[in-house]
Amino acid sequence: MSGTNSQVSWNVHIIIQNIITLE
Repeated sequence: MSGTNSQVSWNVHIIIQNIITLE
């Protein structure tokens, strides 16, 4: 369960970085 939450948090972080890059 903890590993899954960590993966989700990492995915969200990558998405945020991608949005910043697009702007």
